[in-house]
Amino acid sequence: MRKLRNSNKVQLIGRNSEYEAYSLVEMIISVAVVSVVMLIIGLSLNSLLQVSFVSSARMESLNQTDFTMELIKRTIKQSNPSSVFLFNSREYYYYDSTNDVITRNPSSSGEFSAPLDEGESNIGNEIHLLPFNSDRWICIGYFVDSEGKGYLFKTSYKNLSNHASCFDSTTSEYKKNIMKLNTSQVNFTQFDATYFSGGSQNVFYRIKLSGQPTKKYGNSELPRAINQDLYITTNKMSSN
Repeated sequence: MRKLRNSNKVQLIGRNSEYEAYSLVEMIISVAVVSVVMLIIGLSLNSLLQVSFVSSARMESLNQTDFTMELIKRTIKQSNPSSVFLFNSREYYYYDSTNDVITRNPSSSGEFSAPLDEGESNIGNEIHLLPFNSDRWICIGYFVDSEGKGYLFKTSYKNLSNHASCFDSTTSEYKKNIMKLNTSQVNFTQFDATYFSGGSQNVFYRIKLSGQPTKKYGNSELPRAINQDLYITTNKMSSN
């Protein structure tokens, strides 16, 4: 009797330890659910990365346009209104990105010489300024390379007699003082400068500047450009 009970107990334990396998349908459903969940997670991460990339690119563009505008604003405010000139040299010079110099456009002829008159229709790409109590001119110019990418440059020139030579890369002044105001991460797609006469013999400048990020995320479009439109005036206190 005791042996029979023990044998029954062994058989009972043996039955409870058996395993049941998943069916093919159950496995397909499980794989499908996991795939959908992974796809949703992947799309969410991709969206977060894209938002982060675009925000970073636009912030870089904003920083560079803000820095450039602030530099121009401070330079104009510190300059004598009678020694602030606007020029248009777009057809004469371009930026040679291979050799990192501003060079002559071989298809152009002549030289720009006379500064532009005031008015909305007279748009320049170079501003030449002489600060109060200084003999060193500050020149800010916008030039485009062969690929259509725009750059702003700042240089200084002591006792400037020929304004056409302000960005002459063959001079020692250019080599010592030239400074690029935007990096390759930002393309300045627009720099338009105009000016108007103001009260107390001051001059009002209108500057339009657009900074376009040059890098994009995957196959998406380039991030939107940062556009700034500012009025800047010289700061002469009286007409004397």
